[in-house]
Amino acid sequence: MTGRWSTVSGVAAGMGVIAAVVTLDVLSGPGASVAGAIAAAPFVTAVLAEWRTTVAVSVASLVAVTTILLNTDVTAAEVIARGGAVLLAAVVAPAAAAARERRERALAEVTRVAEVAQRALRAPAAPRRLGRAGRPLPVGEPRGAGRRRPLRRGRAGGRRPGHRR
Repeated sequence: MTGRWSTVSGVAAGMGVIAAVVTLDVLSGPGASVAGAIAAAPFVTAVLAEWRTTVAVSVASLVAVTTILLNTDVTAAEVIARGGAVLLAAVVAPAAAAARERRERALAEVTRVAEVAQRALRAPAAPRRLGRAGRPLPVGEPRGAGRRRPLRRGRAGGRRPGHRR
C-alpha cells in the first residue's frame, strides 16, 4: 500500500486536517482554541503513508500548534496540555506507521509463499506408470516388495551350483 499515491494522499489528508484546524481556530475567535485537534493529523497520515512521511506531517503539526498557541490568549497549562498532546501524537503516529508497514511486508511474504504452494499443488501429478517397460509400481510398498521369494535352506542361498531356473 505504500506507493506514490498513498504517500500523496497521506500528505494531503494530514495537511488538510492541519489546515482545517487552523481555519477553525482563526474563526473561533480569541477566547477559544481548538489547537489540540491538530494531533489527529499525524494519525491520519500514519494510516495512509509510510513512517517518513508521517514524521514530516508530525513536524508540520508541531509547528502549526506552536504558532497557534503563541498567538492566542491561553494559559500556560493549556499550552502544555495541547502542545503535549500534539507532541505525543507526533511521536506515536510514526511508530504506528512503521508497525503497519512491517505487518504489510509480513502479509506480502506470506501471500507469496501461499501462491508458490498453491502453484505446486496445482502442478500436474506424476505419471501413473513408472519403472521399466511401463509396469506400474505398487503404491505404498517399497520397490520390489511382494516379488521376493522365500529363501530355501541349503547352500548358496538355496541354489545349487550350476542350477538355473
